[in-house]
Amino acid sequence: MPQWDTAEYKESEQFGYWREVLCEAFVALNSERDSGGGFQGHVVANRVDSINVCRLMTDEHYILRTRREISRMPKDCYFINMQIDGNVHVLHHRRETVIGPNEFYVVDAAEPYELAYRRPGGAVRTFSFRIPREVLAPLLSDTEKTMGVRVSQETSTGRLAVDFLKSLALQSDTLPEVAQPAIARMAADLIALSLNPNADHSAVISHSRRKALLQSIFAYLDQNLGKPDLSVYSVCRCFGISPRSLHRLFEMEGLTFSRAVTLRRLNKSAQALCANPEGSITNIAFAHGFGDLSSFNRQFRRQFDLTPREYRSISTAQRSNVSNG
Repeated sequence: MPQWDTAEYKESEQFGYWREVLCEAFVALNSERDSGGGFQGHVVANRVDSINVCRLMTDEHYILRTRREISRMPKDCYFINMQIDGNVHVLHHRRETVIGPNEFYVVDAAEPYELAYRRPGGAVRTFSFRIPREVLAPLLSDTEKTMGVRVSQETSTGRLAVDFLKSLALQSDTLPEVAQPAIARMAADLIALSLNPNADHSAVISHSRRKALLQSIFAYLDQNLGKPDLSVYSVCRCFGISPRSLHRLFEMEGLTFSRAVTLRRLNKSAQALCANPEGSITNIAFAHGFGDLSSFNRQFRRQFDLTPREYRSISTAQRSNVSNG
């Protein structure tokens, strides 16, 4: 897992070292900034099959890839750059775009581009994915029209791609090697889908897209289990899909939407019972979306073959035995 950090150098040498890092970790680039002094720049890189994944934290600066850098180090690839903290002003293919947190864009390393990273008073955080041209280009209907285009969570496909890419960047150093080719294909597939304005999102979802969509839906459910208005329709509005498509997704997993929500509420409640030995069972049930205590007790016993009180008591006793042993 290669890493680079300007903190290891004197302040007067930090920005010069950062310019070297850019060429080593990414591609030949020129970098400039508005002020002198020290420069914060940290990069962690990992390979996920054909994709190079980098997590960056930097001060404000500019990046330029001109014809000079392209001739010095040609690279047949695309960079998919996602902002986590701070903004970046992108100029590419005569298109100007401002990218904010939880948004991404694509640049072609074979064409010039300019990037201005901005976050006054704070560090800029970015996730960058380098994908070979032969992997992504065949999936794009018109490559030039997709370069420098902002992709956000405003659309269902954008939300899906953003969630997946963020998860990929954060877990890139722990992914089993055997799973990496499938994950890399899934990433390219989702990027292409989010960039294609003519995609038929009501069509049958491919296996990889279905799995990724379910992952995002489950994450949404976990964040909203305590809300009484959590329903098929609230999820469909969030992800821009029809109730029929949502039910089909769960049917292919051998579940109904209602059963999936109930199971997650029960599991989260069980975790809360263990984490809060003195907490009110009623409050825990209500906090996780159960509106009736008797119904919660009945469903909990059916799932775990124990009452909530018995479950907590056994869990507490087991932790006590472990700590004393």
